[in-house]
Order: sequence, then C-alpha cells, then structure tokens
Amino acid sequence: MKTKLTVNFKHEPALLSTVVAGDPNFEQTVSQVVTLAQAGCDLVILAVPFSDPVADGPVVQAADERALKAGTTPAQVFAMVAAIRQQTTMPIVLSAYANLLYQYGYAAFAAKCQALAIGGVIVPDLPLEEQGELQPTLAAQGIALMPQVGTTTTPKRAQAIAAAATGFIEVLATPGQAPTVTSTQPVIAALRAVTELPIVILSETTTVAATELATVADGVVIGSTMVQLIATQSSVLSQLTAMTKALRQALDASHH
Repeated sequence: MKTKLTVNFKHEPALLSTVVAGDPNFEQTVSQVVTLAQAGCDLVILAVPFSDPVADGPVVQAADERALKAGTTPAQVFAMVAAIRQQTTMPIVLSAYANLLYQYGYAAFAAKCQALAIGGVIVPDLPLEEQGELQPTLAAQGIALMPQVGTTTTPKRAQAIAAAATGFIEVLATPGQAPTVTSTQPVIAALRAVTELPIVILSETTTVAATELATVADGVVIGSTMVQLIATQSSVLSQLTAMTKALRQALDASHH
C-alpha cells in the first residue's frame, strides 16, 4: 500500500500562495516568501520558471519570462530555498514542468528536495499515465506529488487521479473563469469519496471569494493575483503582508 505523504497545514482553512522564483531576482524572492510566512501563509508554491509554461495564464507566463531573463535556473531555485530555510520552516512545494525535472534528473531532484525540506512537487504538464517513474522516486525521499484536477474533469477521472495522489489535491477552474462553490462542488465531492487528502482550490479573487471557496475545500491557493501584486507594487513586501493578513483573518473568521 502506497504511503500517503501529506503536507501539513498550520491553519484550517489553509492559505497557500504562489511565487515565481526569481521574479524579479534571487534576493526579492527570498524576502517575498519569508514575508508571506510571517504574515500567516501556510504554504508557498514556488514556481520554477520555464520557457513554455503552457498550463499557466499570461500573468505567470510574464513572470516566468522576467525570472528567466534574470538568469534563474533550477539550481538557483534550490539556493533560494536554502536561503529561505535560514529564516522560516514554513512548508514549501515546487511547481515545475516535467522537462525541467527530467533534465535535472528525477533522483537528484528528489534528493535535493529532501535535503531542503521541500514537501512536494506539482508538475502541471504531467498526466496521470506518465507519473510512473517520477512518483516512486519522489516518494522514496518522502516527497509528495500533488496533482491538479479541473472542475470539468469527469468524476471517474478525478477519482483515478486522487487514488495516485500524495500531499494534497489542487482544484483548478476552467481557464478564463473564476472558481465558484457551485462549479467546484461536483469534482470535490468525487474526490472526497475516495481520498482523505486535503483539497485546495486555486483562487484568483478577493477575500470574500476565497472565504466562500474555503467552505467546500480545505484551503485556497492565491495564484496569479499574488504574482501580479509582486510584479506591479513598488512596496511589495508591505503589500504582501497586508494581503496575506487580510486573507488569513477572513479565513480564520469563516471557520469559527
């Protein structure tokens, strides 16, 4: 029986944030993640920049381009995590496209994640049928492999994905549409029927929408909204603190 590696959340509902590593540079990424941890974020999904991020929208794609122009490599991303680990033990997972992991080497990538206490990996372009070699390599080092499931995924397919999942499961809305309680409930119900892993929803919206989504999920992920804030705000660390604290307070209030 496969071990269900789990990424532990400090709060319920959990607040997760996405940061593109290296946007705009090494030092700022370290400061951003530490700031999020101090403001009450439960976990950061640190995206490894890639030249062709087909599963991401224009905001994250633009951030990837800026990070790559700044010279960000997978090795540098690991160095960023090492620097972050000097200041916080907050859970971190990586989001990385399959080609990056293949080029780095699955075993070497898993060992590096283990050494830096990286709890898991999301691979946006890796379908269930192609997880065979990567999943056990990560699991051998105690690293979870978290899948993404769309709101239009059939119940049968969603349950097959959940059966192979570790860590947590991330639910995504149809591209171009904001997730809602109504649109996410069917796929979440299908997942709940076969797994006890936490289920989080990618939310690009306000504190009101995030707290509504948290009524049907175990947490919310603030994705391109966070990435866009980092790209456009001059006083980014204070803005990150304000947004995260507001979300944290709203989620805490909704749970009581």
